[in-house]
Amino acid sequence: MPKILMIEESKAARKRVVSALEQAGFEVVTSANVAQGLSRLGESHPHLVILSDSPSAVNTGEFCAKVRQLSRVPIIIIGSGKGELTSVRFLQMGADAYMTKPVSLAVLVARVHSLLRRTQGLDRKPARKKRAQHQG
Repeated sequence: MPKILMIEESKAARKRVVSALEQAGFEVVTSANVAQGLSRLGESHPHLVILSDSPSAVNTGEFCAKVRQLSRVPIIIIGSGKGELTSVRFLQMGADAYMTKPVSLAVLVARVHSLLRRTQGLDRKPARKKRAQHQG
């Protein structure tokens, strides 16, 4: 079962996202802040990280840079949508995707599946084997 690290200060938002991810079959490890999130990253070895960017969060860009020093784990940033430059900045700092709040849970789950397929080979269906045809 793929493991997701969810870092979100808001308990209500965290609960909403965790519920959607668990319903989609993911194991979810949570953190209320970036410092604890870095610790949980080392402890839990998740397949993907979702980080909610908030005004009181320690520099989200620095978090991405630190994670990139430690791991190639995909990172999805959920932010307040302060414009195209915000998205570009996070992508340049190591995030793999940027989504704006309020995030559609269905789109978030689809994005998680997509990133895991590309980066971890997860969610891939085995190739069908062709049956050998016998000639009489």
